[in-house]
Amino acid sequence: MSAMDITPLEPGSQDELRPFADMVPGAPADCDQGLIARVSGQPVGAAWLKDDGPAAAGFVGEGIPQVYVAVAEEHQGEGLGTKLLSGVLSLARMSGATAVSAAIAEANEAQELFGRLGFTDVGFGEGTYVLLADLSERR
Repeated sequence: MSAMDITPLEPGSQDELRPFADMVPGAPADCDQGLIARVSGQPVGAAWLKDDGPAAAGFVGEGIPQVYVAVAEEHQGEGLGTKLLSGVLSLARMSGATAVSAAIAEANEAQELFGRLGFTDVGFGEGTYVLLADLSERR
């Protein structure tokens, strides 16, 4: 097994983020905060936060950023999504966010991951669940 590193993404790091943003319908290719995972130096996954306001599919309210997670297919099922999502939720808490939201397609297996990490269903429309994690209760 190759060594894995998870490191912060800098705001505006579109070049590294773009391949992962392309994996998530409607995801922005830039971030306010985020993490990138590398195996043997190659990017294999990312989780990032972006407050895109009402234009975002996962919008639930002003000041609540949306979270996005993508893992290369060959690395899915290895716990990488859990590590990335947990880490980016910690970043959100440290920056003072009291909640984050996500939009997850009805057929996306990541629904279980988001549920395990405290997200609850707050809406459904056009084949997409809108999820919310209240970060204030886990400080």
